[in-house]
Amino acid sequence: MSESIMFNYKAQNPLEKRKAECESIMKSWPDRIPIILEKDPRSQLESIQKFKFLCPYDYTVQKFLTSIRLKVNLPKDVALFLFVNGIDLMTGDSTMKEIYERKKDEDGFIYLNYSDHPVLGG
Repeated sequence: MSESIMFNYKAQNPLEKRKAECESIMKSWPDRIPIILEKDPRSQLESIQKFKFLCPYDYTVQKFLTSIRLKVNLPKDVALFLFVNGIDLMTGDSTMKEIYERKKDEDGFIYLNYSDHPVLGG
C-alpha cells in the first residue's frame, strides 16, 4: 500500500505490536472499528490529544466527522476533511464499516487524517 503521509503511530510502533494491540481491541469491542486519527501535517488545525478512536460500525462518515469537529473546536463555516491513508477523501454518506472493510491496514487499524482544507496533490 502506498501512503503519501507517514503516520506517527506507525513510525513509532512495529507492525507486530500494532497487530497485537488491534487484536486485543477487537476482542474487547467486536462491534467497533479501531481508528488511528492524526492531523495532516499541512493543516492549520489544532492537534487532538487523543489519536486512537473506536467507532461503531453503523456510523456514517458524516457522523464521525461531526464528533471530530467538536474535538478540534472548528467553527461551522470551516470545512473539515478526512482522508484514509493520507490520500483517499472520505465521503459523508459511506459507513465507517464500508470504509474499514475496503481500506484497513494490514495491522487491523484504519488510518485517517484530518485537515481544514483539501490537501490533494500537495
